[in-house]
Amino acid sequence: MTVTQPTISNKTRWTLGALALSTSMVAHAALGIAGTATLIMSDTCDNPVSSFNYQWTVDKHGSSALFYMHKNGDVSELTSTGKTFGAIEFDTVYVVAHGNLTGTEVGGISNGTFATKLKSAYTGTPTELFFATCYSAKASSGSGSLLKQVSNTFGNNIDKLSGTKGCASLTYNDLPVLQKAIFKDAVTRSKQSVFDDIVNHITNMWDGTDKNSTKFPSETHSYKKECEERTTANFNKGKILNFIAEVNSNFASSPPNNQPKDTSTNYFDLIILNDSSSPMTECGKNPTGNGTIACP
Repeated sequence: MTVTQPTISNKTRWTLGALALSTSMVAHAALGIAGTATLIMSDTCDNPVSSFNYQWTVDKHGSSALFYMHKNGDVSELTSTGKTFGAIEFDTVYVVAHGNLTGTEVGGISNGTFATKLKSAYTGTPTELFFATCYSAKASSGSGSLLKQVSNTFGNNIDKLSGTKGCASLTYNDLPVLQKAIFKDAVTRSKQSVFDDIVNHITNMWDGTDKNSTKFPSETHSYKKECEERTTANFNKGKILNFIAEVNSNFASSPPNNQPKDTSTNYFDLIILNDSSSPMTECGKNPTGNGTIACP
């Protein structure tokens, strides 16, 4: 989520991802079946969320390609598949970005603009769009939610769109096994203060706001600044992928704990603290095999 007006705190913005390659990607490649791709946006630099969530799409869903939407809406592939960003190669797309509290933006771009830019960049119509994005199913304007606006832009021909009316969070009730973790809506926590403290420690490590903050390896500045340099004036696909790998390693360097400590900077500890939740919203032309469900 991008922090926009009204302001939303970092503590609502944390979800979880993982490393490794799913066997489903291998199966798709072998059978010549259209696969899964992930789209991240410029708000990747806000915190470690997008880096981890991208890796979750790889680990759990076999995402075989990573694309990046620039602030102007142009899309570049970061991986080197050489495949077209479209339905023939990637019929399922996971959008990993931040939403704002009013549900009117994704990745710092208005819902309408995002929908138009996605339609322009993507060849054909996807079968499924999954938004790991807070407030993507929140109908807070006359145009409806992000899900509705994207669906409308694609002629209401997308079979399934998934999103959340509140914050999107990964949940699992044991030490994180990311292949089993799933996104849920409106997660609550019995140890909210511990969760908040961990978020604050991770934020300080990321932003460099604390004088004792960890700097990005081999650099004298923060992770945030390094990310911004690699994704803007010095845009470099290989360096962005390397940055994501560094983030996923350095923010999960110690084993997670079933009883996370409030001094932790381990991103995996956050998922353990997610308790009760609601299912994600699903809508589209035929999301459950029983016909059309209108998006909010």
